[in-house]
Amino acid sequence: MSAQDEFKKAPAWFIAGVSLVGMVLMAIIVLLSGPLRAQGTGSGGGAGAGTVVDVSEKDFKITIPEKVTAGKVSFQVANTGPSVHDLEVTGVGKTDTIAAGASATLNAGQLEPGTYKFRCTIAGHEAAGMAGQFEVVKGSDSAGEGAQGTPAADSAGADESIDWQAMDAQHKEVVDAFLSGPPAQTKGKGGEDLQPRMEGDTKVFEMTAEVVDWEVAPGKTVKAWTYNGAVPGPTLRANKGDHVKVILHNSLPESTSIHFHGLITPNAQDGVTFVTQDPIRPGETYTYEFTLENEGSHMYHSHHNSAEQVPLGLLGAFIVGPPPVPVDQEYTEILTDGPLGFGINGKGFPATAPIVAQPGQRTLVRFMNEGLIIHPMHLHGQTMQVVAKDGNKLAVPYDIDTLNIAPGERYDVVVTNSNPGAWAFHCHILSHAESAAGLHGMTTVWVNK
Repeated sequence: MSAQDEFKKAPAWFIAGVSLVGMVLMAIIVLLSGPLRAQGTGSGGGAGAGTVVDVSEKDFKITIPEKVTAGKVSFQVANTGPSVHDLEVTGVGKTDTIAAGASATLNAGQLEPGTYKFRCTIAGHEAAGMAGQFEVVKGSDSAGEGAQGTPAADSAGADESIDWQAMDAQHKEVVDAFLSGPPAQTKGKGGEDLQPRMEGDTKVFEMTAEVVDWEVAPGKTVKAWTYNGAVPGPTLRANKGDHVKVILHNSLPESTSIHFHGLITPNAQDGVTFVTQDPIRPGETYTYEFTLENEGSHMYHSHHNSAEQVPLGLLGAFIVGPPPVPVDQEYTEILTDGPLGFGINGKGFPATAPIVAQPGQRTLVRFMNEGLIIHPMHLHGQTMQVVAKDGNKLAVPYDIDTLNIAPGERYDVVVTNSNPGAWAFHCHILSHAESAAGLHGMTTVWVNK
């Protein structure tokens, strides 16, 4: 006879007793299952356990309760967006960088009643709307509608209390300053050509991977991981058939490597750790050596812990051969996002460099997306003719005004100056380019003389 049959023959009082014990145990488990959580209200909190406040972050919005009960508090922060974020509560503390889809906890300790400001400290994210404030109130103050009935504070969207005249004035001041002179002055310039030294017939490019203070926008300095102290790293230029060496000295606090994105190299030179090489450990030097087989607009970047190292700045352009079509001038626009914020060539507006063209001039722009998300680049007032994709010249070029560029993609476009004026040039995911604070991030201006 099975155990199930034996149980069915047991007296009714025995079965009822077992069921009652089970219900009591379940109730005890529920009562002891952890601290009270503030699910969009911020109320709760018990002696000893404290209050756990649920916070949601995405591009570019932080949702946090308007009121939190005073006492021991921790913030459970979930990043539901496609970009990295963090959470800082002024005077309290800050989480580490939170990857897309991940979460982190900020243990705030004892919070006294008062107003507390919060923000995302990733460059450009606060300006895009990821900032706000919440109230810490006494337990008795949070018992009524104040904490239980009010919605969570939302960092994004228009602030109904903002003075629209002040907003307009702020927008105008920044743009006027940009158009009247050089871009806003920041320390450091990335992407400058690195002249190789010659060893016989071999072109030798030598770089150091190092952490530096990098000013991405006026007054906004971050810790960047760089090649030769700049974001982007130096532009490497050579011709098809050239034999090159790239020597990397690793002064980072962790291992790294270089992958030559788009270039045809021997397998051993592909730069993917534990697939084609060992990591370049801190303090080590490694030499890559190969002959250039394909022309075009290409990139180089880390391929070790790359989801963190590349967004932090370990990236650059590798250009092989002449432009794919005759032009009068060329620009390289490397798009970045993540810890350095939304930027073009390592800077966010108003520190981005304008593109300036003389009447009738043909300008080549080499787009390279080294970010983690798509960026549709839109040019006002004129069309871009796409002439090459991923280093390959197109048999049939085509015209476009908005070019969607996925991570890893490269496009070469040509613009002929036929429409004088200053034209906005920006990512058309608008939170990457403009907010209530004005133009920012992945924005510049195309100036046709």
